[in-house]
Amino acid sequence: MDSFAPKLLSDESIYSWVSRWTILSGYPSHRTAIRILLGNDNMQITSAFPSFIPKIHKYASRTLTTLIDEHTILPFFRGFTKEDIFLNARRSLLTGSSESLHTRLSLIANRISNSEPLGYCPVCARIDYEFYGHTYWHLQHQLPAVVICSKHKVHLLRLDVGRREVVLPSLSNINTSCLRESTRKEFKLCELVINAFNYDGNFLNGDSLRECYIYQLKQLGLATGSNSIRMDKFRKGLKLYWDYIEGHSLSNIMRSILSNNAYPASIFYQQNCQHHPLKHLLIIGYLFENWDVFIKAYNQDSRSTSFSVSGSKKVSVSIVDDNEIEIIAHLKNGESMRNVAKRVNRSVGYVKKLAHLNDVKTESRAQKLFQTERVAVINLAKQGHSSSRIASALECCVGAVEQIMSQTAGLIEERKRIRFIHNRDKHRAIILKLVNIHTRRTDIQSAARADYTWLYKHDKEWLYSKLPPAIAREKRYKK
Repeated sequence: MDSFAPKLLSDESIYSWVSRWTILSGYPSHRTAIRILLGNDNMQITSAFPSFIPKIHKYASRTLTTLIDEHTILPFFRGFTKEDIFLNARRSLLTGSSESLHTRLSLIANRISNSEPLGYCPVCARIDYEFYGHTYWHLQHQLPAVVICSKHKVHLLRLDVGRREVVLPSLSNINTSCLRESTRKEFKLCELVINAFNYDGNFLNGDSLRECYIYQLKQLGLATGSNSIRMDKFRKGLKLYWDYIEGHSLSNIMRSILSNNAYPASIFYQQNCQHHPLKHLLIIGYLFENWDVFIKAYNQDSRSTSFSVSGSKKVSVSIVDDNEIEIIAHLKNGESMRNVAKRVNRSVGYVKKLAHLNDVKTESRAQKLFQTERVAVINLAKQGHSSSRIASALECCVGAVEQIMSQTAGLIEERKRIRFIHNRDKHRAIILKLVNIHTRRTDIQSAARADYTWLYKHDKEWLYSKLPPAIAREKRYKK
């Protein structure tokens, strides 16, 4: 093989260096160049864990360990992977036998792949071209779930590349519309992933991790004093925090994790399993302000009641909402909690809790009703009016109205009967109208499928008495 070799740049991926070597080699085709460089032109050069590192380390002017630790994504898995598993995976890359690496790192068991399109920052690409005369693939932009450039805080552009295709980031499709700035959560996740990649401390112990998580969950009111996690609230809060990122730039890996109903319970209850680092980082991002705060919490010798972490969240709200400032501003302007809740699409209870945590004084409706008002509540309820409408008419809270209704014998059942009659009459009226228009049952069913189905389930006898006569079976399919 030729002794020619381009210089391996800082933060450059192995695939990027191979692509540059192939393009600059001068061979008549890329396939020929790959065969000369790697000894085989049928290798997957885009692999996140390339098996050909032993064949190129001499020409890249780097040691094998340097190539693996600084130019592949393997270090990202170090902190949250068991020590023996990680060392075996690293040994496989050193010897060029990385075929089963996805299995060893439990990427297949976690149903997470590293097959996302290659990413590049449009700002970095222009700077690289001006400084080096060419673009290249930055390793940090290929880390799992990274959707922005941590340096320029703009979204990465994505490019689908074939397993044997040789290509570098292009400047032709870059314009000002590409430079969309990142949101706070996107940048936070990107920083967490990069911090995990650069982490050079001891391997993180699974039991200590869960202990650290549970302590912080207690601070947020999501775990009891006996270390029992309020998993339903925790799951909803975690998914709401990460599930929507402005611009819909949520990566495919994150989507697959958040859509799994077994997560995050699996982190706590499947202790012997190997979990993807990103599953931990999503929890860390939700519970802690940044990576340094998390590491400080993890390294605490004792997590007693005196334990505290500077910068960690102290509020007892289980869901972090970007509209908190807007809610507080409306409350301070004198708007009612009900109006604010409707404006931001939140519950009144959430708004009330947020007001209490931020010492905002609010006016609440009367919680107790006199006898005359109680009678009025019962009479209006018997007429079928909703609890919110009754509360509005009597200027009291919905909770007080519902409490009176639940304490009145037979009222709940009577209201159910009233709602049933109301729904029945509504569906009947629609069917009766269609009976005068259509002569076939199937046409009536198609025109009002929801009404037809409801009556079929709850008022079948009446329905069949009003429908047109059924067509004889032997005549149904005659043309």
